[in-house]
Amino acid sequence: MTITPLDTCGLVHLTGEKYRKVRDSKAPVAAAIIENYRLWADARKKKDQPSEAESRSSTLFDTVAVYLAFADQFCAMETAGLRVTDDGFTRIEPGAKQVRFAASWKDMGAFEDLLVERLTKP
Repeated sequence: MTITPLDTCGLVHLTGEKYRKVRDSKAPVAAAIIENYRLWADARKKKDQPSEAESRSSTLFDTVAVYLAFADQFCAMETAGLRVTDDGFTRIEPGAKQVRFAASWKDMGAFEDLLVERLTKP
């Protein structure tokens, strides 16, 4: 079992040029993602504020899980016994089921570059 805790997947946002490449892409996948993101962002924004969909992504939690299904070179991986507590925290616990997890980023920028490349591929 391999997981990405919030310590790694909760850090991923596209901003600046990387986000603009996805936002402005004509690639079908990127265009569909941005169309849906705009609808979601507009529905939750305050009345007189600009939509965050024009300037940055939301937190891209699931992209890290998908990435870990085929590669892991951008993450520092560890294996330990993990248990989810009754209050929802994941804790290292000797004797618990061994789980491989992304403990930290080796190169989050390279991951973001890969993500942008994949999303904007025609």
